[in-house]
Amino acid sequence: MTASPRPRLRFSLSQLIRLVIYCAVILGCLVPMIRPGGYGRGWDQVIFLVTLEAIALPLALTACTIALVRPGPGRSIAVTSLLLCSTAAVLAYALFASWSLIEPQLAAMRSPLKVPPNLIARSIVVLLDPAIGAAFVLLASRLARLLRAGRSASPVRD
Repeated sequence: MTASPRPRLRFSLSQLIRLVIYCAVILGCLVPMIRPGGYGRGWDQVIFLVTLEAIALPLALTACTIALVRPGPGRSIAVTSLLLCSTAAVLAYALFASWSLIEPQLAAMRSPLKVPPNLIARSIVVLLDPAIGAAFVLLASRLARLLRAGRSASPVRD
């Protein structure tokens, strides 16, 4: 009997259990996408559901990673990457919402003596964008630092 030229994947029982848990979380997060109900009509529904999935799925996987993976550099990189994905989705949606709120306001300001409605609420939404952007930049710099530290500690040379 000769050894096969291809290496086979062999998973331990704990790895298979983790895989089943991750798949269950992913499928549980995708249920609103499969059966949408009461989220609006047309493109508003699509944008809301895609944004919800883009934010909720990485956060759910982050919680699973924190609970299931041993502490170490790999876990730190995975958690930071997942949080960065979720923050990028929040930032994209916040910028989209800000533009959709600012654009009618700018059109209303062109006509004289008209004050746009909900000026304070719209200003608060616009002021949140830099805070979300700062969180994104901090997470990206942390991920770059973790990847650089992992690369220097790796025994394999480039």
